[in-house]
Amino acid sequence: MTKEEIYERYWRNLLRIRKVYTSSSKDTDTMYVYYKQFAERDRDRLLKRYGHDPFTCG
Repeated sequence: MTKEEIYERYWRNLLRIRKVYTSSSKDTDTMYVYYKQFAERDRDRLLKRYGHDPFTCG
């Protein structure tokens, strides 16, 4: 997978999560924060697996 494909998958996951949690206090909702962190860990895991540095742009 390319870095772009991984980030596209990450953004699709975030959009899916945001559709479920439409309240104005998303950042304090425990389940929203949990699923967001899960998506970030999945993104970082895929970046490492395919040889990309998860902490740089480009």
